[in-house]
Amino acid sequence: MVLKFSQIATICPRVKAGLSVIINTSASVDHECILGNGVHIGPGAKLAGCVEIGDYSFIGTNATILPNIKIGKMLLLGLEQLLQKT
Repeated sequence: MVLKFSQIATICPRVKAGLSVIINTSASVDHECILGNGVHIGPGAKLAGCVEIGDYSFIGTNATILPNIKIGKMLLLGLEQLLQKT
């Protein structure tokens, strides 16, 4: 597994990440999130607990995903967006 993350990023316990995941500066990935292969988490993005992100999705700078959201493959969530439900 290749997981690239900034030393300033916060990754909580019980996070599962696929291959080639990137977590940028000041991003936060809370408990029990699942990140598919090739997922890119932008700077300052926040994933609340129990979020699942499909393969090759991109979460933009300062975007927020609230708890218990499941996202499919190849999603592009833009800059400072708030995802409350799918």
